[in-house]
Amino acid sequence: MKGALANSVNTVSAKILFEAGIDNVISNAKKMGITSYLPKVPSIVLGVADASLYEMVTAYSAFANGGFLVDLYTIESIKTKDGKVIYKKKKPSSKEILNREFVNQLVKMMQSTIDEGTGQRIRTTYGISGDIAGKTGTTQNNADGWFIGFTPKLVVGVWMGLDNPSVRFQDTYTGQNSNTALPIWAMGYSKTVRNKWGRKYIGNFEVDSLETTNCENFVESLEDTISIDETPEGLFELLFGNRRKKRMTEDSLNEANLINDTITTEEVDSKRKKRRLFRKNSRED
Repeated sequence: MKGALANSVNTVSAKILFEAGIDNVISNAKKMGITSYLPKVPSIVLGVADASLYEMVTAYSAFANGGFLVDLYTIESIKTKDGKVIYKKKKPSSKEILNREFVNQLVKMMQSTIDEGTGQRIRTTYGISGDIAGKTGTTQNNADGWFIGFTPKLVVGVWMGLDNPSVRFQDTYTGQNSNTALPIWAMGYSKTVRNKWGRKYIGNFEVDSLETTNCENFVESLEDTISIDETPEGLFELLFGNRRKKRMTEDSLNEANLINDTITTEEVDSKRKKRRLFRKNSRED
């Protein structure tokens, strides 16, 4: 799972979804602050549901806080020009929604995304050190680029895209998150921690279950992640739909006749001849 998460091997995510159950996945997402509609389809593991950046940052805050979800806010205090405080945000409430041991394991895996996975440009290109965990994401047809990274004291999310998904990048090279959302995150974080006031966001994760994630790294072979024999029946049809065009055979004609006895082989052949004649006349015109 560590290698799959770090390198975005989505077949493994699909397998885990079926083992956990779609209802359980949606229920946990709601507990973590996702308020948008989540369809009960297997492809939610591929990011087909629409969720706002605010919701995603809220959910990731539970990882940074050791399993505790906190209420996010934008205004901490308001002061007059004389320094008198006329508004101060009360300490936000928090509640434990995830087991701390589980969160520790997940954070460790998400650190591998930065150290050796799809987010490693944080290290190699931008030279950022320290404990950072996160996840990259690129949606269908390169319409959206996501990167959410966090330290023990800071969660930052970046989304690159347009409200109209038909306007998108031309190819995966230019549209993938490592070339869109991740650079914004990296440059913003670097500038923040260089300032004196921003150094408070640097910290170390208190992960105490590292031995439980001491597994083999990512393997290229598909058989080592999810085999065809282990694939739930109809998995790929459920994920992507069956786009194969069904040709009308004698068996399908017989089945149709049981439903509607007005359909005959002769009528079908007649309609086919009319369509061929129409296409021929159209080309001659």
